[in-house]
Amino acid sequence: MLIDEMIKLDEMYSLLNSISDRYGYYSVAALIIKYNVLSTALEIRITLNKDQSAKFILELNKAINLVKEHYSNTTRKKRVSSELLVRCESIYNNGQEHYIFDREYYYEKYKEASEVQHLVAKATPAVSKYIKAHNFYMYAVNSKMEPFIFKNIIPLREFIEGRKYLKFNDIPIVHPMLLHDYNLTAVGAGEVIFIKNSDNVIKGAIINNKSGHYRPSTKSLIQVSSSFSKSLDLEEDCVVAIEVEGV
Repeated sequence: MLIDEMIKLDEMYSLLNSISDRYGYYSVAALIIKYNVLSTALEIRITLNKDQSAKFILELNKAINLVKEHYSNTTRKKRVSSELLVRCESIYNNGQEHYIFDREYYYEKYKEASEVQHLVAKATPAVSKYIKAHNFYMYAVNSKMEPFIFKNIIPLREFIEGRKYLKFNDIPIVHPMLLHDYNLTAVGAGEVIFIKNSDNVIKGAIINNKSGHYRPSTKSLIQVSSSFSKSLDLEEDCVVAIEVEGV
């Protein structure tokens, strides 16, 4: 089985080379393939025993650095309006940074937020039944260190054109909606990819801090990683954090 998975990983690297030759090593297409390389590597990691995983760590780190290096060597196009930039306040509570979204603006701008709450769920083992592995989902962690996700997959088109295609009944989905019942206060927010084992149980996660509404610092990923690890009962090294500057 491990041999088959390693062949699959090699195929992903070959695809990356092909895509890079055609579109550029730092293109959006290449970034998507790099995430697939990483998710494939993490999928292999969760199948290994302790001795095997120790030997595989270099391969996993190579895949992690592949994605991190992409972000550190590219400039993200700002897609957040100047109006939105002043709608989130950052405060410290017991040494932990919290991000509070403007409630008045939220209820004025997102009047229909209550209509999508049935698609918001706490990230616990129970979500495994409707989550598809190797896809991007939107997440936010509240001030109680509880991670929440939006159940629908983020369309790949959003990587190219910005966040305007993740909707429900024409309602645009934004990160504060995930904390609708928690004072719109986050300790972190971004995107998450879940990795499952052969029993269809979530055993790994790849997280980043890409949220135009909360704009969390890369340091927020420390708390976010811990939150997902505890809530989903994941091994710490099976939660991979990808820092994105300038979100």
